[in-house]
Amino acid sequence: MMRAAMTSMTSMTAVTAMSLTIASSVFAGVADGEKNAKSAAEYAIFAAAIPPYTTVNGSGVDGILAEVVREMARRSGHSGRIELTSWNRAQQLVRDSSDNLPRFIIPLTRTPEREAQYQWIAPILSDDAVIVTMKGTRARIINRNQLAGLRVGALLGSPLAALLKKDGLGTLDAGATEETNAKKLKSGHIDAWFVARKVAPFVFKAEGYDPAQLDYGIVLRRNDLYLAASRNMPRAEVEKWQKAFAAMKKDGSWKRITSR
Repeated sequence: MMRAAMTSMTSMTAVTAMSLTIASSVFAGVADGEKNAKSAAEYAIFAAAIPPYTTVNGSGVDGILAEVVREMARRSGHSGRIELTSWNRAQQLVRDSSDNLPRFIIPLTRTPEREAQYQWIAPILSDDAVIVTMKGTRARIINRNQLAGLRVGALLGSPLAALLKKDGLGTLDAGATEETNAKKLKSGHIDAWFVARKVAPFVFKAEGYDPAQLDYGIVLRRNDLYLAASRNMPRAEVEKWQKAFAAMKKDGSWKRITSR
């Protein structure tokens, strides 16, 4: 009887051990599955609304750079979904990457200060950054000295705002959006607007103003706008997107989109 009981306990122990082994395998499989699913998920693309580079419509993000990047995404096996957020937050999410998740960002101007903070995927577009004023309010700004004593608007967190501050060009009045800067210029709350040439008329018209009222002065820098990525973006992913961009340049897709 005692032998039978011991045999029974031995069998139960064996069953329990087997159950624990199976459970452990199942949990390990679930963990591996979650890990694989996470690694297989596509990398997020962040953008801010900076028309006409990136604009907002009913179905999401549009604009010149968004179209180019969406085509690059298609060729890279990505859905092309672009997530819209504030410009400062977009930079923070991609630059800092405190959660270790690789991400993309558009449209990012390549500058010496940013060089080591990102991986630079492709130069999608170039544009002049120019001092804009309202016609009839003052003489056209054709040299830096004319900015002395003026209130100059620029996009908050942008290289243009940093340049004005660094070089002491006027008194910086940074706006959270270019729409804000356009309104300030029109109302006289700022004297000049430091902005990309392609952006100024588009935003001004979108706010209901006449772009013909804008006077374009001195060009203070050339903006090279990139698709960039966080430093921890896998090299294979970077190369895949770079190949997609090179193919677009070769087959004329890039030119067709940007010429519009």
